[in-house]
Amino acid sequence: MRTAQKVRQQTDTVTEVQSITLVRNILRSGISSIAYLRYLFPEENFQDTSLAGLKIKSLVPANNKEIEALNRWIEEGVFDALQKHYLRALVFSVFKEYNNPSSLLESYTFKFTYPSDGNVSLDFTAQTGNEEKKLSFMSKEQIQQAWCTMIRTLITLSHALPPLPHKRHIAMRLYYYDDITPADYNPPGFAQADDAPDFEFIEESERIDVGGSVKTKFHSVQMRLDTAMPAYKEKHPEEVTISEMSEDLIKSLVFCFEKGSINSKDISNKLGLSPSDQRVEEIIQDLLSREIIIVEDGIYKVNQTEENQSLFKAAQDYLNKESTKPI
Repeated sequence: MRTAQKVRQQTDTVTEVQSITLVRNILRSGISSIAYLRYLFPEENFQDTSLAGLKIKSLVPANNKEIEALNRWIEEGVFDALQKHYLRALVFSVFKEYNNPSSLLESYTFKFTYPSDGNVSLDFTAQTGNEEKKLSFMSKEQIQQAWCTMIRTLITLSHALPPLPHKRHIAMRLYYYDDITPADYNPPGFAQADDAPDFEFIEESERIDVGGSVKTKFHSVQMRLDTAMPAYKEKHPEEVTISEMSEDLIKSLVFCFEKGSINSKDISNKLGLSPSDQRVEEIIQDLLSREIIIVEDGIYKVNQTEENQSLFKAAQDYLNKESTKPI
C-alpha cells in the first residue's frame, strides 16, 4: 500500500515549473477562447489548436496591433506578476466606449492563489438542477479535462449571451496581494491604477461562475464572468441586432432606406459584386426574413416600421463611426 501511494505521488505531483506552465496555458487558452467566442477579432486572427482533445482557437498576433498589445499584456505583464506570486486577480473587460470606465459591457475575472496544500488536485463544482456535485481530480490529465469543461461552459454561455456591439474596446486590469507586492511595482505594459476610477457596468449586470478552480501545489486559478449584455439588449435591441449583421448587410440596409426600393442589381452595384454572386441573393433573403424589405408588385420595398427606422439609424451610426475611425 505504501509503495503504491509513493508511485502515485511521483507520477502525479506537479513541479513549480510545470505548474506555472499549466497556469500560463490556461490563461492563454482562456483569453483566446473569450476573444473568439465573443467575436472580438476577425476569424483570420485565430488558428486551430487543441487542449486535451478539445478543439479550441488560439490568437495569432500577426498584422493586428490590438492583438499584439493584448499578447504583450499577457506574456510580459501578467506572467511577470504571476511568476512573482504578486497577482491576485486579472480582469479582462469589454467596454462600449473608449476610455470610459462607466461603459463596461462584460468582464472575465481570473483569480489566483498560491497554495501549498500537497499534491495536484482540482475542486470542481457542477450544478445539475438542485443537486450540486463536488469532484476532486488528482492528476495532470484530469486537470486538463476539468479546464476543458470550463472552456465548454464558456462556449455554452457564448451561445446564450446577446452579441456584443460592433464597436467595443478591450482593457485589462491587474490586482495584487498588497502584503507582498512592492508599492512601486508595475509589470511591463501596465501603469499604476490606484487612483483610477472603478469600472462600472453600463446596465445592470449578471454574475456567472465558470466552473470551479484549478489547483496545483503552487497555484490555484478560478474564473468568473460578469455581463450586462442581457439588460443592454433590452434597452438597445436595434444596436444588438446590428452586431449580428455582416458589414455588407448593414450597408445594404442603409442603402435600401435611402433609396426606398431596390433590386438585385442595385445591391450588387452598391457592394461591388457581380449580379450573379450568391451573396447578393443571400443579402436580399436576409433582408426579407428580417422584414426590413417586403415585396410589393414584384418590387422590393422598405418596410417602414418604427422598429426598422431605429435599425436604420443604428446602421447609419455604425457606418459613420467606421468611416471616421482614427488610424
